[in-house]
Amino acid sequence: MTTKGFYSIVADAQKPGHVLVRARCKADIWNLYRTYRHRYPMRRPKADEHRDYRWRLGMKRKDFARLAAALAREVTYYNFKDEVHHRKDQENKSGPYMQVWSAMLAAQRKEDQPHHWCPDLPSWMNRELDKQDREWKEEEQRKAIGEQLKPDQTEERYGRAL
Repeated sequence: MTTKGFYSIVADAQKPGHVLVRARCKADIWNLYRTYRHRYPMRRPKADEHRDYRWRLGMKRKDFARLAAALAREVTYYNFKDEVHHRKDQENKSGPYMQVWSAMLAAQRKEDQPHHWCPDLPSWMNRELDKQDREWKEEEQRKAIGEQLKPDQTEERYGRAL
């Protein structure tokens, strides 16, 4: 995601050493093309109605690396959602970006939940995930207790400082 649009970058299976920059929205791919085509060689965007990302353009991987660096240098805002919301050419994505943000927040919060056995995983992997969950919770509890006690009290209680 950039303030110019939402893109997916994949290796070009037809051209070794090249990547495909894919976009779902026409404005996004054309924003990229119009803004950067003179500095970073790229093929003109094309639409393919039979693809999940309708819009795409191709370019050499090394040129894309330079383009990605240029996009990174353009990050001067402190809140991505606010910046996108105020851009006329991106206002249609404010809602979908909020949905993505909310979904990823939910995923982040699920990390705090105990592991639930997954029948698709081998049993040894489920056991290992359960073990990691227990160790993580124990560590969090030790940290919480350590924050409540003075350093000399943690040594007294645990035989060592936390």
